[in-house]
Amino acid sequence: DAGQRNGPSRAAVSAPDPASLDRVAAATVRIVSQITLADPEFGTLQNVVGQGSGFLISADGLVVIANHVVTGVGTLNVNVPGRREPVNARVIAASECADLAIIQLPSDGYPFLDFHDQPVSVGTPIYAAGYPLGQPEYALVSGIVAKWDAPGETSWASVEQVIHYDAAVNPGNSGGPLVNEDGQVVGIVYAGNLPFNQFFAIGLEVALPVLDTLKTGQNHDWIGVNGEAFVAGNVSGIWVWSVESGSPADLVGLAPGDVIIELERLALGRDGTMHDYCDVLQTRGSERVVGITVFSPRTGQILEGQLNGRPLQ
Repeated sequence: DAGQRNGPSRAAVSAPDPASLDRVAAATVRIVSQITLADPEFGTLQNVVGQGSGFLISADGLVVIANHVVTGVGTLNVNVPGRREPVNARVIAASECADLAIIQLPSDGYPFLDFHDQPVSVGTPIYAAGYPLGQPEYALVSGIVAKWDAPGETSWASVEQVIHYDAAVNPGNSGGPLVNEDGQVVGIVYAGNLPFNQFFAIGLEVALPVLDTLKTGQNHDWIGVNGEAFVAGNVSGIWVWSVESGSPADLVGLAPGDVIIELERLALGRDGTMHDYCDVLQTRGSERVVGITVFSPRTGQILEGQLNGRPLQ
């Protein structure tokens, strides 16, 4: 069973090195963004403040964060521990389906975290670092790995493999590091199910190949939307919260509040997840021409067009 790789019990592992966890605190950052988005209930909302977590992976200021925190934002400020004022960050590249992005901070000389070079095992002690609930105070919570290979389909991303752990995280922790007792990153905080004490991080088998692509400045399984799958009666699709300026989605005429109902004439969001949407992007590639069908609530029209091709008519 992929979810039952055995590992050490919590009692069998020595206490963590405080210096290692201090290094995690120094390299974990707080993200504050501003965005204008379309809410299905309240309509257009301007200058909405979004918050999340991230972590430095290089001395020259590369930071890993969650895609849903960055795509379509107007401003992106990063609070770095030990610095009095936030710094403006520049987006390098993003992946909608993996819910990952890399941003660049100005200057250099930053503390950073290393990735663990082995898969984690069930029972491995872990720590989730970040800034939960939009608060400015750093938080670190402990737990163990419950499963090392759990399903990762959600309404906002489609991840092949996630780590299931029991360290309680909250909104705002997304994009923060999940680390072992040596302060090495073993996963990236992704999702949670608070009532059932279930929490999930993107495993490195999935994350590292995507991050290697993003570091080159190339987007991965990305058309430039901050979207979410939904099912309402007999209707399903991808609600577009926001659109990245200059992206394939923007150039084809997609706008916040639109609903993507088909890619390549395949219905989307039927199970309430991004699985079908991401399957098409992973098959076709983000740079190729992809047929798209959109419902526009603004006009009541269903429009057809081609991403990386002709505009919607």
